[in-house]
Amino acid sequence: MATWKSYKKTLKDSWIRTLASKKNLAVTDTIVTGLQLRFYTVSKNIMFYLAYQTKVSKIRRNMQIGRYSDFKNIADIRETAINIRKAVSNGLDPMYEREQQIIKAEKEKASRIRVKDLLEQYYEEYSKTHKRASTQKSDRGQIDRYLNPILGHLWISELELPHIVKFYRPS
Repeated sequence: MATWKSYKKTLKDSWIRTLASKKNLAVTDTIVTGLQLRFYTVSKNIMFYLAYQTKVSKIRRNMQIGRYSDFKNIADIRETAINIRKAVSNGLDPMYEREQQIIKAEKEKASRIRVKDLLEQYYEEYSKTHKRASTQKSDRGQIDRYLNPILGHLWISELELPHIVKFYRPS
């Protein structure tokens, strides 16, 4: 396991672009409070995080801002961090909001896929690659004979307990 070296520094693009270390680095910026660069020795990734505390619930957060390569320069990263800090000072929790956006996007995606498509994806991506031929054949039969006829027409977002019960106790 690689060790971490932590310190404070005024982050500059010239230093970031030439960054090399045998240890993982956690470098806190001296200009924007809570802004931290993390350098990972194995992957050579340079990630930025912003530490903050929510105004109302006093929850401490460490929000990933992004990779250095996602931005033009350190000034853009600082601007993003400052905007996040402004949102926090206005009583918002940007990390919570990001999590909610992800959940919403996943629900929207689920509303656009049918059970039959998910079953096919399972068969192609998991059953075919992780199971023996005889078990693959059994999975295919279960999907074709039982699952798709009863559940395949449903959107994932419509799938509820009564549908599953109906599958186990067909009328």
